[in-house]
Amino acid sequence: MNPLLTLTLFIANLLALSVTLGVLFLAFWQHPGDKAGQAVTQFLVVVAFYNLTVMLSMVVLIFDLATDVKVIATNLSITGFMLSIVAAFSLVVSLAGMMKQVYQVLARAGFVIFVLLLWPLWTSKFFTSDGPYYLMSRFAPAGIVASVLAMIYLVLTIGTIAYYRNRIEPTISLGVIVLVCGQTLAILNPSLRKIDFASIVAVVATAVLGYWLGRMQLFNPLTMQKTQLAALRDVSHALTGTQNVQQVLDAVVQQSQRILRADVTFIVLREDDGEKPYVVSAQNGGLTHLVGRRFEAGTGISDHIFEAKRPIRLQNYQTWQNQASVFNDMKIVAIVGVPLLYDDTVLGALIACELKPGRTFSDRDEAMLEMLAPQAAVAIMNAQLRQRISTLFPNSPPARN
Repeated sequence: MNPLLTLTLFIANLLALSVTLGVLFLAFWQHPGDKAGQAVTQFLVVVAFYNLTVMLSMVVLIFDLATDVKVIATNLSITGFMLSIVAAFSLVVSLAGMMKQVYQVLARAGFVIFVLLLWPLWTSKFFTSDGPYYLMSRFAPAGIVASVLAMIYLVLTIGTIAYYRNRIEPTISLGVIVLVCGQTLAILNPSLRKIDFASIVAVVATAVLGYWLGRMQLFNPLTMQKTQLAALRDVSHALTGTQNVQQVLDAVVQQSQRILRADVTFIVLREDDGEKPYVVSAQNGGLTHLVGRRFEAGTGISDHIFEAKRPIRLQNYQTWQNQASVFNDMKIVAIVGVPLLYDDTVLGALIACELKPGRTFSDRDEAMLEMLAPQAAVAIMNAQLRQRISTLFPNSPPARN
């Protein structure tokens, strides 16, 4: 490799490592509880290791150390390379909220495969003896198997990003795609392996992901607070600006869907008259129209919320035994619901659903719904009070909020 290129690559990886370690220090200092922050932090640890191993390889080449040392340095950089491939897939699985068992198994299987491939790697069976081993000119059979497995995980990573693009931060997608493309080209092209092209794009990916994580740690708490306040403001405007309870309920489900990015949100109220006391009163999202549907007590997540007076979250609604048959035409996967409480009385239930497999709702999602639920409860209670006033004093002027 050209000495100038080697030195340039060393400096670039040194800068990337400095940025990564700086962002990691910031992340560990603030203890990010968000799953996205934790996933990116873990991924950056792997990329930092990869940068470090590449720097070691550059030092070995710059000082032209012994062949055995060059082989060790090469194997370390390949170890970081393989680990970053699996970590990239694990990252997008976490960010997309794909907590179904099959995705977890694939991610864990990747790390198991990585461990199994360490033996042929460190026994110098990845590349042929046609040239110096550290130049990685041609794959041996073990290297071909490792390359095929790596390509499978690279394709899985790209496919996951494409399918769940609405759930993954675009900056994260860009950083991972840059890294994955560099790794793919390095696997397919021996000339790019010789100049360690994968590490060059890893530097770019590290900078992009490091910037996003730093922004998340510094600015996302303020952004989240702004989103919460905006949602409360919109619901409060609906609550104080109209006597129509339906407009308030519609505002609550709209804001709930916007904050959670759920497929469907709806509110279920209970009416004491009739054999089917539960009725869907407001909905936002989804192709299936639910408003007006009634169902009997003793079934569904709403009944559980009314009876327990507590939130409930299900990772897979289809495996729950107490499903309401009225929702059979809507393929609900993950679901979270909170009670609309007023003076320890449950007036209704605010529910969010995910119709695509993979995502599950978090503690934060549940807390978001609990933040909006009191607004809907107050609106319902106000409507009931106005109705009672109208009944008792039919000639009195309309009550104002």
